Amino acid sequence: MAGFNLSAQVFHYQTGKLLSGGKPGVIFWQKGIFNGYPANYGTLVANEVVSDPKSPLISLPVIHIPATGSIANQLPVYLLYGGPGESNLRTELLIPELMHHHDIIIVGYRGADGSVILDGAPDSCLFCKVSDTQQAFNKVIKQCLEAVGSVTQNPCGYTTGALATDIVAVMQSMQHDSIAILAYSYGTMVAQMLVSQHPDRVKQMVLLGARPLSKPVFEPFTMAEQYPKMYAHYTGQPYSIERDSTMISHLCTKYNLPPALYHLFAFSSLYSDNAAREFFGCMAAKGPLPCIKQKYDNFYHYFPGKVLLADMVLKKHDLAVNYDTTSNNNYFNSMVNSLNRWYFPFQSADTLPLKVPVFKGNVLIINGEYDVAAPPVLIEKELLPHWPQANLQVLPKTTHLDYFLLQKSVTDSLITLIFKPNGL
Repeated sequence: MAGFNLSAQVFHYQTGKLLSGGKPGVIFWQKGIFNGYPANYGTLVANEVVSDPKSPLISLPVIHIPATGSIANQLPVYLLYGGPGESNLRTELLIPELMHHHDIIIVGYRGADGSVILDGAPDSCLFCKVSDTQQAFNKVIKQCLEAVGSVTQNPCGYTTGALATDIVAVMQSMQHDSIAILAYSYGTMVAQMLVSQHPDRVKQMVLLGARPLSKPVFEPFTMAEQYPKMYAHYTGQPYSIERDSTMISHLCTKYNLPPALYHLFAFSSLYSDNAAREFFGCMAAKGPLPCIKQKYDNFYHYFPGKVLLADMVLKKHDLAVNYDTTSNNNYFNSMVNSLNRWYFPFQSADTLPLKVPVFKGNVLIINGEYDVAAPPVLIEKELLPHWPQANLQVLPKTTHLDYFLLQKSVTDSLITLIFKPNGL
């Protein structure tokens, strides 16, 4: 843990300079350059626990990029990137055509940006080598919680709902009565949380790789639908679950690989077109085991092996994590159980699923056909029935990272279309 505040003193998130007169909701501004654009750099002061005015103060970065052309009373666009546990100070969604007419606002994610960085996690890969998978995950969770408990920080302050509250604080300070949102991946869940808190202040949304708040965990049926399609697309061969299951069993036995680690490797290999092409190329090759093992070793050579505290804490407090953990022989169920234990380690029987918020504004949802992290079928089942005005665009053969890679020109064009004057 680094740089946390234990008193009313607040420091600039970037320079470390003591800021006088800091109180919740205040933003200290200075001029700067962000990704080549003239920008205003702000430090937002906030309570660590937003519902407790006596909790310690923390500081968060805010970036304001004024429109490069005439804004003509266009809505400011707030950018929300993926995570949790990852920085929101990124550049993939800085689209020149969009920036010409709209001010861009980026608010740092508490726990990942600003004065408190929750990064004191243990090496989870070491624990995954324990033969009992659930015991291994339990050890990771225990050490993460001990890391949080070893300092004075309150985990209740680092939730998805708190991220939404920080955005509202920036809106109020900048006198933004209404805004538009451009969000990706986990950021789309933050956007939904914000809409649930202030449904009348968000007028437009574009959600890339969206996941509904009501269904944050992975589901076997979506994996069983997408994985065979991807296999057939990348190999030109029909998929056989029997062949796949037998081969993976032999692989894990021959090389003594923990199944949970294999599942994480396989799932991560589906995040981009290039990685998926290489992964399925190995799967369909003659004598595939050495090829797969090499890809597996390369993955864990570069994989950080850390379960980020921000990731775990943000999900613990306001996302329902109920899912079936019964053991069975179905390959997709086994994979999804491993993924949910990894990405949603806190199992709480009394956590109720969050409802899809009421939203009456314009919304464009862009999901990829092969996006295993955000399957389009979940949008069709969970969001569209509540948002009949929503426009869902499913990009063919597109994975979770390809909105910014293979399909970037298409994605940018769709985003620009909805945000142009009188768009959508």
